[in-house]
Amino acid sequence: MNKKVGLLIGFLVIFSIFSALMVSAQTSNVLVNNIDQILKSLEPLVKYIVGDITDSTSTTKASEILFIKVLFLIILIAIIYRAVERTPTIGENKAVSWVITIIASLLAVRLITTDALVNFLWTPTGVLGVALITILPFIIFFFFIEGFNEPLIRKTGWMVFAVIYFLMGLLRWNELKLNPTNYGTIANIPIFGGGSYNWLPWILNLSWVYMIIGILAVLIFIYDSRVRSKINKAKIESELLESNSLLKVQKRERLQELEEGIANATTRGDLKTAKKLERQKNSLMEAISKL
Repeated sequence: MNKKVGLLIGFLVIFSIFSALMVSAQTSNVLVNNIDQILKSLEPLVKYIVGDITDSTSTTKASEILFIKVLFLIILIAIIYRAVERTPTIGENKAVSWVITIIASLLAVRLITTDALVNFLWTPTGVLGVALITILPFIIFFFFIEGFNEPLIRKTGWMVFAVIYFLMGLLRWNELKLNPTNYGTIANIPIFGGGSYNWLPWILNLSWVYMIIGILAVLIFIYDSRVRSKINKAKIESELLESNSLLKVQKRERLQELEEGIANATTRGDLKTAKKLERQKNSLMEAISKL
């Protein structure tokens, strides 16, 4: 009897799990279909905003290229707004800043009308693609590894980072090199033993970005103590600047109190107190000017 009950319970559990999986699969399929329909309905609007691709010669899907343009638009908005925000007069007005940012970003994105240009800028073999893959990890890793106080950890980290980047540059060398036929015979130079060699693609290979970042990592490894002292000096200067700003605010508040005291003493005819407060005011103003 107990075995039958156990088998029945086990069967019910398995059936429940199977049913839940079926329902979950159906729900996920419905969700995916709904999202797909929504994206297709929004595609004409997105094309109207960021511009359509008028010359498509690659096998890259049009939807993927459109998605890349949208991502590029977001990055442009962030960068341009930051630049406009720092512009005198214009940056003080938020509405004007946003108008300039949106118009400039849309104009820049709409000028990208071919998938070849999109691939050149964005894909892993393009300029922006290589820049994002190399420079951003370097910046993030720099602040991460320099957070350690132990020199051995920092040096080990930078050496591993340099080796990885040198290897990535070598492995992607053929992938990122330019086509020598695009330059004709202009870049050809004589080589020993006769013949010529097209040197321009070798110089303009985007793998050099990996190599340069790797060299920077090696330099930081060698001059670790100097880099560390520069970082510490910058921190101390930042803390002093913040402390001086706070102290300046406090002294200005005291200066305002002295000015009010001088005015009250002058009104009462207490010239002795007024002169005393005036001397304090002058010394305080001199101290503020030195901050």
